[in-house]
Amino acid sequence: MSMPGKAGVHGLILHASAWAREELVVQSELQAALEAQSAAVRERDPAVLEAATERVDAAHGQAIASDARRAKLFERFAECWGVAPSTLTLRSICVRAGEGAGSLVQLREELRTAATQVQTTARRVGAELRMHRRVTIDVLGTLLGQDEEGNVQGSGALLSTEA
Repeated sequence: MSMPGKAGVHGLILHASAWAREELVVQSELQAALEAQSAAVRERDPAVLEAATERVDAAHGQAIASDARRAKLFERFAECWGVAPSTLTLRSICVRAGEGAGSLVQLREELRTAATQVQTTARRVGAELRMHRRVTIDVLGTLLGQDEEGNVQGSGALLSTEA
């Protein structure tokens, strides 16, 4: 197998930089979608929460597609350098490329910051959703009753508002 020279690596670096810029947009959208979901939980409007959750799902789909593009790109780097793709990270690519990494070094830092922010927000929103769920279960348990294990009963008493 012929190994691409510096020109081949340079081309891959350009592709990696383009992917990183696209991934920053994906991370930004995911962050915005998570923030919208967080606000929807606080608003307690089911329709708004459903729309926000759909936005998070769409952004997550974009992230999955972006990760697939990254994996293919890393396979090309791995082939070029004769290593397993699983051994590569953006950091290791920048180190291997040296000065040829160019703007990829800065993009990597920006991506790291964006991914950390998304992860932190996702954890916070997850905690908010779990709290919302517990409150809902507690309210339903109070209205409908609970069994010995704290499970909400499947039925409750219907009240006639006309009586």
